[in-house]
Amino acid sequence: MDVSTVVACLLGVLVLYLLIRWLFVPLRYLLFILYNAVIGAVLLWVFDLVGPLVGLGVAINPFTAVTAGFLGFPGVALLAALARLLA
Repeated sequence: MDVSTVVACLLGVLVLYLLIRWLFVPLRYLLFILYNAVIGAVLLWVFDLVGPLVGLGVAINPFTAVTAGFLGFPGVALLAALARLLA
């Protein structure tokens, strides 16, 4: 093997590594947001089961699910307060 062939192979492996890293890092963040949205939707669903007992309700949509997913229970409380304020 020639030195230029070895260098070309190493450069090819480096480019492949950087390409894979460049494509999969944003995918990890997208999966993190999706996971939080699912958790938020579950929190909102539980809140919608209990909310009518005290006269509160929050619509479940992607925005409210992501908000509740990122902020957790305080996010659900914030959404309930906004729904009460705007209703």
